[in-house]
Amino acid sequence: RSVERAQSRLYAHPTTIDYYKRWNLPIYYQLRFAEFCKRLDKALEVVTKEGWQADVFTGDKGEEKKMRETLGFEVPLFLELYDGLLSLWSPNVFLRPLTHRFLRGAVQLVGRVLAFVREGL
Repeated sequence: RSVERAQSRLYAHPTTIDYYKRWNLPIYYQLRFAEFCKRLDKALEVVTKEGWQADVFTGDKGEEKKMRETLGFEVPLFLELYDGLLSLWSPNVFLRPLTHRFLRGAVQLVGRVLAFVREGL
């Protein structure tokens, strides 16, 4: 509760507001989203060439093992997508004023993988 109040005060503080006004948030988002698109495009390309079991996961191998065990992921492409989505929403990437863009981007990434799966079936 006190953390939420502190965050609200921080976001409402004139210095924070001025900072967001000076920083070009749409450009920041485009750069970050492009990173994730590039990562996903590379994974899709490798799966196209090598098949569904191609090792396309670029995240931490310890996390990969944990995701396989706890979440039941078997296909590396889906591990890569999931890890990319987690990265996109991580506190060191996500910015609250860009919530609508990050949400749209996450939906686009999932949509790209769904379209890829449909084409492959």
